[in-house]
Amino acid sequence: MKILVVCLGNICRSPAAEVILREKAKGVDLEAHIESCGIGDWHVGQRAHHRMIEAAGRRGLQLDGRAKQFKTSYFEEFDLILAADQSVFDHLISQAPDKKAKEKVRLYTHFSSSHQGKDVPDPYFGGEEMFDEVLDMLDEVLGELALLLKQQN
Repeated sequence: MKILVVCLGNICRSPAAEVILREKAKGVDLEAHIESCGIGDWHVGQRAHHRMIEAAGRRGLQLDGRAKQFKTSYFEEFDLILAADQSVFDHLISQAPDKKAKEKVRLYTHFSSSHQGKDVPDPYFGGEEMFDEVLDMLDEVLGELALLLKQQN
């Protein structure tokens, strides 16, 4: 299974989600290829935001990827495309070439029992605690997702 996690600029939520989902997939023995990107080009080639790197590091997570921008070819390459929030979801749906592509797009929280349908807040303009809150939310919802996907396979 190939999964793509998407946020705005690929420096906060999606790089963290990529690493967390990889860990969760390993934890339930789910074979998955996981990547991340952003819908915008503002940060292409940059590392994750330093506050997200620090917050993730305190949890033993290493964010060492570089930001990249979403390409429409990803609709063919990935089985599941997860959007951090409704604005990212709407953007992805507007780029989808057909119904099959649209059906691949879901919110990060789509499969969550406690956060279903909620946006994962963007910590970029928030304080340090917001990065930890986002990581807590990602840990929970992506853990549920990995378990569900394992059960379906």
